Amino acid sequence: LENELKKLKADEAYLKALADIKEMEAQAARDAERAALQAKADKKTAADNKATATAAVKVEKADAAMMEGIDAAFAGSGKDAATAKAQAIEQLANLASATPFVLPRLEKLVALFADSKLGGPATKAACAIVDSVQPRGHGVAAVVVPALLAGMEDKRWKVKASCIEVFAPCLRQMADTAPSQLATCLPLIVPRLAEAALEVRAEIRNATGAVLREIGAMVASPEIKKLSQELVTALAEPTNQKHTHGVLAKMGNQTFLSLIDPASLSLLMPVVVRGLKERDSMSKKWSAQIFGSTSMLVQDTDSMRPYLKTVIPMLEQALTDPVPEVQREAAKAFGVMEQVFPDYSRKSALPWLFGRLRDGEIGEQLGASLALAEVLLKMDKAKAAELFPEIEAGATDEKASVRRGFLELLETMPHAMKMDFVPFIKRLFPAMLMGISGDKDKDEDAGLKAASSLVARFGDLCPDHLLPAFEAVYMATLHGDTPEERNRQQVIRDRTAMLLGKTVDKVLEHKKFGQDLLTTDDCSNKATREALLVLVFLMRFDADASVKRYANGAWKNGGGAPKLQKLIQPAIEKILTRMRSGELGLGAQKHATKVIEELTKAGDMEAPAGEEPPAASKFHFAPPEGRKPGSEAAAIVSGQASLDGGDMSFLRQVSGDVADDVLGSLPIFKAQPDDVRDFCNIVAKSCAVEGKKKKMSGPKIAASIAEAVEVIIKTQGDASSIADLPAASEAVAKAILGEERYNAATGGVEGDDEMLLYVENLLLMYGAGHLLLKDTTLEMKKNHRYGVVGQNGAGKTTLMKEIANHRIVGMPKDLKCVHVDDSKLGLMSKSCLSALEYVIKMAKEIGVDDAGRETLLAVGFPEKMFDEPVSELSTGWRMRLTLAVSMLKHADLVLLDEPTNHLDEQSVEWLGDYVNSIADSSVMVISHEPKFLNKVCTDIMAYVDKKLEYTPGDFSAFAARKGLTKEQIDAMLSGNLSFDTKKGDEDEEVAGAP
Repeated sequence: LENELKKLKADEAYLKALADIKEMEAQAARDAERAALQAKADKKTAADNKATATAAVKVEKADAAMMEGIDAAFAGSGKDAATAKAQAIEQLANLASATPFVLPRLEKLVALFADSKLGGPATKAACAIVDSVQPRGHGVAAVVVPALLAGMEDKRWKVKASCIEVFAPCLRQMADTAPSQLATCLPLIVPRLAEAALEVRAEIRNATGAVLREIGAMVASPEIKKLSQELVTALAEPTNQKHTHGVLAKMGNQTFLSLIDPASLSLLMPVVVRGLKERDSMSKKWSAQIFGSTSMLVQDTDSMRPYLKTVIPMLEQALTDPVPEVQREAAKAFGVMEQVFPDYSRKSALPWLFGRLRDGEIGEQLGASLALAEVLLKMDKAKAAELFPEIEAGATDEKASVRRGFLELLETMPHAMKMDFVPFIKRLFPAMLMGISGDKDKDEDAGLKAASSLVARFGDLCPDHLLPAFEAVYMATLHGDTPEERNRQQVIRDRTAMLLGKTVDKVLEHKKFGQDLLTTDDCSNKATREALLVLVFLMRFDADASVKRYANGAWKNGGGAPKLQKLIQPAIEKILTRMRSGELGLGAQKHATKVIEELTKAGDMEAPAGEEPPAASKFHFAPPEGRKPGSEAAAIVSGQASLDGGDMSFLRQVSGDVADDVLGSLPIFKAQPDDVRDFCNIVAKSCAVEGKKKKMSGPKIAASIAEAVEVIIKTQGDASSIADLPAASEAVAKAILGEERYNAATGGVEGDDEMLLYVENLLLMYGAGHLLLKDTTLEMKKNHRYGVVGQNGAGKTTLMKEIANHRIVGMPKDLKCVHVDDSKLGLMSKSCLSALEYVIKMAKEIGVDDAGRETLLAVGFPEKMFDEPVSELSTGWRMRLTLAVSMLKHADLVLLDEPTNHLDEQSVEWLGDYVNSIADSSVMVISHEPKFLNKVCTDIMAYVDKKLEYTPGDFSAFAARKGLTKEQIDAMLSGNLSFDTKKGDEDEEVAGAP
């Protein structure tokens, strides 16, 4: 067989057949590529023909007289009324683009949705009117949304279904031009849609699903976009709990890598609310966790506020859930609220939590203490310090139930705050010890539980902070006036001695062979260790046998021996002198007399000379230092909710009445029909709302009002007064904003006419929450060329890909980007097409049909190379080919990722000249080559401490500003130069990480 195969391989006929087969396969591949080209051309031609064949709708000119006739038809009654109303509906549909006149009549159409004959035409007319609103997006939130929400209250199913159907064009209208108002409307719309999904009628459910899918298409957050269909399904099919559980499980295990936009929130929050209502503990846990994560990453905190009044009561209930994990996640959510919504937290949430701490049942106190610990962890340190005197007072309150609640808080705070709690130990530890009740069940003794927790965590970390409380509490409990008081003090002394022994043991965990407590140098300082031994020594003489037993055990563990006693004898005599003088109270004075007597008998010290000091007064703890009665902190801790914000009321965004008066007095508006003037007023307020949200200056807002109102005026065919618009718009803007706000400087973008891309609070991560950029600004001006520099792994390419794929939340949707990297160059080696054919093919893939010879000539291709296969071109020529195709897109932003890789010096020189020749586009280029950056860049964008730092000029200007040496610049060439100023490689904690 082997011999036959050898003969076959040498057979000329066989070899020719193989060659023919390969040629046929190659030709088939070429034919397939060319056929694909032709198919795209045919498809484009068919689409153009279809668009041409579409008949234009004839639009009549509207006026006040015509509207009076339509209003009369809608108000009519009798046997001919239906015909008149049908004609009125048809007229409104034909006048759909006359927004000032037809939009106010939308309510009249809504009233007819339930009519068996007129409902269908009325719904179509309403959709046409909303879809044709001009200027686009303005007035929809003020006129359309309230009318549709009111219509959904109607008990008739046809009205509900039609109102829901009209929401689709309504949302599309606001998406681009009125995003702020869309964010305000979505929390009102989506919960109503969630309710509608439970309706019996299939028509209502189908309409609801369609609108929810419309909202899903608006989602910008990549993580939620991946799950948008599942979120929509969960909302559209609320009776199927598997959908809710499934999407909550995925979201609970999701690491959020981007900011969350209002559309994402509108889909997510109803599912979170439903999860919090479920009996299933995992659903509650995931929902609380998702709420906290999304609150931290929300693009605009104002878009989250409308959901708080629904979610917070459920989180309050979750604090008493029998499952500890649910409690913890709910508590963390309250901490996040303090971080993200401090005003709401302090005016509503905090007073409620402290109220439960004071007056609630044991379960409510435990839940409130968990939440308050998380809140104090996230709270501004100075603000938290104002609350601690009030918390200390609560832990020593005369009422046992109040005292217990605050002691529970003191037990949870160290677990949450960790080392941040250390500065407050000296203030709060005495209250814990004095709060010991002696209950047999340790969990019922809140004081002992809190004190034990503190000793376990900080016994060896900072015994010097614990020591003053041990000393003060022991001295304070040596004397009582009544049997009841003495019994309680005996219990406190007993538990204090036990805890002191545990503190000694914690310190001794650090001892080395042959060391005792006094010589354990690896923990605390000698003075503190000596004071601990002295206090243990004094307790050995206590009248209570249990206290003695604990003290003797601690003394023995600490290395107690005559030699050790002799070493600390001066310290013992010093504190005994203080106690005998009465400085530490009557009980300490009597105890000192007893100890001195015993030591004198044993010959360990001499009896003090002089007369006996006078009897001391009873020991009293000083009242909490720093309390301010009547302060905000006192009101919060007392559980008093603020009257000016706890009810979730928000200030109106614009001043309406004054604007109405000004607008009505201006000649340009006075001459307009009432409907037009009223609509101009609505549009002006809408522009002001959007402008304020974007932090535009007063003059910019006035310009946006003028532009929008000009559209309205021109639709009336009255262009004579357009010249007066700028001055009139300025007057209206001042009336809406107020003179001071109009003239005030804002935090907006300077020279925003020249700004191509501006995104604040940018968050960029990859993988399982690895942080690349946080709380930084991404900005690019028109016709600028930005060089991006930073260490390898800083996230330069990740940022470029996110921009290219429009995955940056807050990025304009209409921004055209083209991304060029060397990955596209490798694909050319597999193509069978010539250079000219390849350009035509790639151009068609991006929707460009006029590519040809001129395209190649523009990038310096000689005509003799037009027919050369792209697979045989060098890397430099392939780069030219890629750029030629990319520039056909006429992009606003050209993204070049390491374009000089694998290019020879001549090609790099040509590329620099070509980039500089790009007109009407900004350029963002990643490169490690300073020479290339110097040639092309007008600005340098550097990664510094997870921020973007901008430097005008080329790389040399940047290097001079940073003071870079030649060695550092050489390191940059290899990607090993970091511009960070902060040390450490640990990632910051990410709220979205599971």
